[in-house]
Amino acid sequence: MKKGIMLLFFAVFLAFSSEACECIFGKHTLREWAKGYKYIFYAEVTEIVDPKIRGFENTMTFLRDASYVQIGGYHPKLKVKEIFKGNVQEYIQDGYLTMNNGWSLCGDFFKPGDKILFFAYEGSEGTLATSTCSLNRRYLTDEDFLIERREVKKATRGKFIGIF
Repeated sequence: MKKGIMLLFFAVFLAFSSEACECIFGKHTLREWAKGYKYIFYAEVTEIVDPKIRGFENTMTFLRDASYVQIGGYHPKLKVKEIFKGNVQEYIQDGYLTMNNGWSLCGDFFKPGDKILFFAYEGSEGTLATSTCSLNRRYLTDEDFLIERREVKKATRGKFIGIF
């Protein structure tokens, strides 16, 4: 009987986790993608704040692998370098922006030092959020980003908000 219940539990868990995050990517231009996001900005991950979030120890992510915080996490603290779309400034506190991406299977994983062009939306906790289904682009260096910067500016209709 116990084996049957355990088997049923894992079958239900796997069914939900496999359908929890379905990204639909098509052949869209950067401009078409940009229309779907209220916030687009370039930033560097300075640290991960997962352990500072209430209830962190009870999340499936931590229970499954408590060592993940040693390499990265799901809630990055960001130094915003350039804003292309949206009033990102209202989310910046003490020079940094902290994203709350929730603990779902769609949450994107970040590492300190990552340089990312973020496609974000308003999260449920009064912060900005993103997911693995967003068009976020990672760069090894700021110089790599500068190669694509012109295309990002065109895609956001040249509404340049500022450099930080």
